[in-house]
Amino acid sequence: MLNFKYLKKFVAAAAVCAAPFAFSATIPTISCTSDPNLFNTGYNEATGTALPNGSLDPRWERGLGNTTGPASVASWSDVPVNYSASAWVTSPFGNAGWLGFAAGPGEFYYRMSFNLDATVVPSNFSLPMTYATDDLAMEIYVNGIPQSSHGMTFPRGGFSALSQLTLNDDWQAGLNTLVFRINNISSPSGFLAQMQPSKGVCAQAVVDVTKVSSTPTVAPLGSLSYTITVSNNTLVTANNVSVLDTPPAGVFSGTEWSCTGTGGAVCPAVSGTGGINHSGIDLPSGAMLTYSMTGQVIASPPASFINTVSVDPGTGICSGGAAAPCTAQAAVSSVGVIQITKTSDVSSLRPGETATFTITVSNPGNAGTTQIAVSDPLPAGFTEGTWTCSGTCGALSGILPLADTIDSLAPGGSAIYTVKAVGAASLPDQITNVATASPQSPQVCSDGSAPPCAAQVSIQGNNQPIDPNLKAVPTLGVWALMGLFALLSMLGIRSTRQS
Repeated sequence: MLNFKYLKKFVAAAAVCAAPFAFSATIPTISCTSDPNLFNTGYNEATGTALPNGSLDPRWERGLGNTTGPASVASWSDVPVNYSASAWVTSPFGNAGWLGFAAGPGEFYYRMSFNLDATVVPSNFSLPMTYATDDLAMEIYVNGIPQSSHGMTFPRGGFSALSQLTLNDDWQAGLNTLVFRINNISSPSGFLAQMQPSKGVCAQAVVDVTKVSSTPTVAPLGSLSYTITVSNNTLVTANNVSVLDTPPAGVFSGTEWSCTGTGGAVCPAVSGTGGINHSGIDLPSGAMLTYSMTGQVIASPPASFINTVSVDPGTGICSGGAAAPCTAQAAVSSVGVIQITKTSDVSSLRPGETATFTITVSNPGNAGTTQIAVSDPLPAGFTEGTWTCSGTCGALSGILPLADTIDSLAPGGSAIYTVKAVGAASLPDQITNVATASPQSPQVCSDGSAPPCAAQVSIQGNNQPIDPNLKAVPTLGVWALMGLFALLSMLGIRSTRQS
């Protein structure tokens, strides 16, 4: 390290002077869910990155004293971000900067003050830090108490590598101060503090829960899965954690789930059916439970539904400062569905006769359906035909083949097509007429199958000619029948009198 002293002298002229600035360090309030990077030197809270060189650190201060401790500092002043030597190690995460100033040998102090939130138990507060110093870290003070008095040994540091430690002692309710004392051999002096990633600032477990669905939309009779994670990325164990996940009503015909644990977490059960209801779980530091829940969707699910997992953090707290229980949700929408039916008014057809078909395109689901293409080609056995439509139609009429597009069908809506087709001069033994309805993707048919949704009718072809010698049987009109009835009644009465 001493090999760099010549370099330090060379760059001293470029260092920022120790003149006072008209700027006062702020005193943040820290809770277990605060951004731990607030303890970084040269940290820009607004962007999550390091402040540019020459900026004033908003939270750290500096002072010159002697070896007796922070009380030897006559006055504290603002400190600039000052990366003044190329040999100084940089932040491994790009969110901390060196603090420094040009000065000769001596004892230099760097201080940060903060308020501990009333929700934090001081004995649970902890700072897992890394640091680098130019030149040597001689002591660390928490509220004026040297941490070496607890038997803590810490690396003296150096400006070319980061050292690690965790500060657990002497924190108090309300105002706290953290001070680093650095012995400087020659100009310049510097200090870099960097919080360790993925660690909280409390020795209290913070439980995080997430939930994601396998798809944002689901079809009737389809399958839907959820992945649920319950984790603890803090330094201590969360005891007596509970997990509750009840599938939403009216969505699934049945559900099943599985559970896996990592990092020392143990699932109360590895699989089951229905909902999840686990308690008494211990989550060590870095542990996680992962649940996979899969359900079979009913034929007519709601248009949208939300599935919520609820976690009691036990001895821990919820991430983000949320009140217990910790929750996570996954919202899913149902896709639109289409049903099509087709009927005929005849079961057999002769050449030249007309068959009438009724095609009904409907939405039996709970979500709207859009852009339904309806088609009914003119099959072999028919020469011509026309169609009309009532209900929610694209067009009201046309000639065969039928080709219509319905813009949208609300739940319960329908379009009814009446198709009239004339039999050809020569008919096949069987005439099959297929109509289709194809909604826009990802919408599906009512049975859960992919479009096109189809319906067909088959009628018999009868090519036997009609006998021209057959005479129609004469019939009587209504008045003639009434007269005949009256005559027969009179004859009956007369016959009775004669007898």
